[in-house]
Amino acid sequence: MSTTPVQTHSNPSRTPTTSDSASEPPVGYEDPPKNYDNEDFPVLSFLFALHCDVEYSEKTYAGYEANPDDKSYLNNYVRGTRRTFPPEAIHLIHDLVPKNPKDENGHFPPTRGQSSRMVALYMLPELSYVATSSDPVPVQPIDLAFFDPSRPLLSSMGIIFLNGDRTFDVTTKRDLLGDEVVAALKNIMWAPNGRPFLSVSDVLTLLPKLVDEFSLGRAVW
Repeated sequence: MSTTPVQTHSNPSRTPTTSDSASEPPVGYEDPPKNYDNEDFPVLSFLFALHCDVEYSEKTYAGYEANPDDKSYLNNYVRGTRRTFPPEAIHLIHDLVPKNPKDENGHFPPTRGQSSRMVALYMLPELSYVATSSDPVPVQPIDLAFFDPSRPLLSSMGIIFLNGDRTFDVTTKRDLLGDEVVAALKNIMWAPNGRPFLSVSDVLTLLPKLVDEFSLGRAVW
């Protein structure tokens, strides 16, 4: 097994690509939001921010309500220098899900079908990609992912995949994750360049639990 460490981020500057002004933070923010982007996992990075960072979720929703045409909340996650954030995923996030009926909190969480599509079509390719020794060493996000007991699977994946943390023991979260999910996460492998990955079958094992977490309150995408 490779012991290649992930690199910490040495350049915290961010250049928005979905806004006319690179100097302006997203709508609803006075200062830039925290940035959990790992360029090897842009979809996972964005979904971690949206579901686990309450401030980001609430301000993203407020910004969308203020201007449904503005996509500046995606700025940190769509730069595509290593792996492109799929345009189809942006269409699902920004155009299709907001057409859903609002829940009791006034939000519009995705349907289970939309969440399944997000995992199977857009998360699976980045989670199952097997890097080679010629691929760049992964770089940690500027702001590290953290454990969120309300989203135990998504946040555990954030710690392992985004932070590149090999020491995180998923068995300590078994009561929240369940035996099947823990078994799948324990199958995470590490490519020669230090990038984690899972088999397609293990990602699909995680799909129902991820769909459950995407459907919880305060989700708005």
